Amino acid sequence: MDNELNSGDKVIALAAAAMSAAILGGAIAGVLAGWIATHKISIAVIALIAGAIIGGILGIVVGKLIFPTSDGNVMVAKWGPSSLPLTLKGNIIACVVTSLVICLLAVLILKADILAIAVPSIGVSVFIAIALAMLASLI
Repeated sequence: MDNELNSGDKVIALAAAAMSAAILGGAIAGVLAGWIATHKISIAVIALIAGAIIGGILGIVVGKLIFPTSDGNVMVAKWGPSSLPLTLKGNIIACVVTSLVICLLAVLILKADILAIAVPSIGVSVFIAIALAMLASLI
């Protein structure tokens, strides 16, 4: 299979894909943590927004750490099945880091039980990471 990039090829910006996954994964992890901890819709909505913001910030940091570049360049992968390992790697790491931070914040702020919120929050976040990686690479 030819992995050379040619003019007009579809590509995936890997750090941007990881950031996008972290935003959505963080939002979902936040709403789950907020709801499980308090069973209040208002807290869940605030946690959703906070999770998306935290996901955006951590997604940028994790994306730059996993896919480093210099001089303003962007690391890309050629679109298709061969890019799936890279998008999975970036998305899963970004989502796990984001959901862990959100769970720790929920423990500190909402006095939540870490075991009660960590499994669903991290699990759903990883599922979202995998789904978005597959969407980016294959569809």
